Amino acid sequence: MSDPRREPWLIDEAEFYEIEDSRAQKEFLLRYAVLAPSGHNTQPWSFRITDEGIEVAADYTRRLPIADAGDRELMISIGAAITNLRVAAAHFGFESTVLYEDDGALVALRETCKPDEQLCQLFSAITKRHTNRTEFDRRGIDPETLDRLCGVVDESDLTRFIAPTDRARAAELVERADHVLLADEKWRNELAEWVRPNESDETDGMNGDAFGIPGPLAAFAPFLVRNFDLGEARGKSDRLLAEHAAGLIVITGDDDPTALIRAGETLERLLLVVTSLGVQYAFLNQPVQVPALRRELWSLIRTPKPPQLLLRVGYAPPVRRAMPRRTVAAVTFSASLHRDHVPQQIVQPRNASRDRRCCRTDVRSEGAHFVIPTLRTRRASPRTSSTPRTTYRSWRNPRRSLRGTRRTRRGMSTSRA
Repeated sequence: MSDPRREPWLIDEAEFYEIEDSRAQKEFLLRYAVLAPSGHNTQPWSFRITDEGIEVAADYTRRLPIADAGDRELMISIGAAITNLRVAAAHFGFESTVLYEDDGALVALRETCKPDEQLCQLFSAITKRHTNRTEFDRRGIDPETLDRLCGVVDESDLTRFIAPTDRARAAELVERADHVLLADEKWRNELAEWVRPNESDETDGMNGDAFGIPGPLAAFAPFLVRNFDLGEARGKSDRLLAEHAAGLIVITGDDDPTALIRAGETLERLLLVVTSLGVQYAFLNQPVQVPALRRELWSLIRTPKPPQLLLRVGYAPPVRRAMPRRTVAAVTFSASLHRDHVPQQIVQPRNASRDRRCCRTDVRSEGAHFVIPTLRTRRASPRTSSTPRTTYRSWRNPRRSLRGTRRTRRGMSTSRA
């Protein structure tokens, strides 16, 4: 039986050059996309291969209704997968363009002789990137590496280092958030559902050894999480992790779907740079999951956009075993399959606090939303040519055109994923 914690990460890139079929080439690129990070390693993405490229959308059957009630981390995961896809595409000679839709995007691909060099440089880090939940060394990042890391952070208006003078307060927020979250029985039950034994054959979730739990005890981890409030102990431990890290970085962004996808693209690009520099990272998102503490964190970092993720960076021994991944076949669907893949009863309304425009599109396309390119010819008129035009129709309602919804385009050479 294949090892879901090992084989997905062992990709022989030479195999790509033996593939002649366009669809098979795109499937090969998806082997890198599925290595993106996600909350509780739920891997909440779906893909559909088209003639134009690859459509990426949210799989709401894998959402976290308690820890991520607004689906913010879910949409960020979609953005991270898009970055991996674009980096791999650039490495293998493709230019990519992202067309953002309500709950996903179309990544259009075109062969080119001059792929984006900045994206190409990140390729080798995709299979090396792992969240490292151990304690980091109590030493600062060396000056040259820090300069490069600061340069990447400064390139985007969505990333911000927490000032050293504010680190103690940020660590306090992490501790307080642990107390709040772990006191919530529903939150603990949801977490326990995604904790796996170390030698599990499951292709998702988090194995016990990621938290330092040895093999014999890892099988009991879900029971312990579900039945005991470990907030005080976990809070003290996480506070020390935050205080001893070489740095704390916040990913910010608005709460609408497209902004969250872009925040995810920014996050993954940052993580690939961190990995390529030999630096380790881990998430401390607990304050963002508690509304009152999220507001305090926002006040602390003083950014125009609210915080979405908090992570620590520093030096530590690399992760020995990666977390599992689902196969490309398990996350790639045709139109007819995907319509059945998202049961109506699982679909949840999106965050009602969003602006009217976002709420309107969300109501129309609840659930995992894809777009199907179709060709339609209009009669020539003084204001329109007879050139066939492409429209997009919802998979959930093929009769409904998406031309009236918001769609933004981003080219490979000018984007900051």
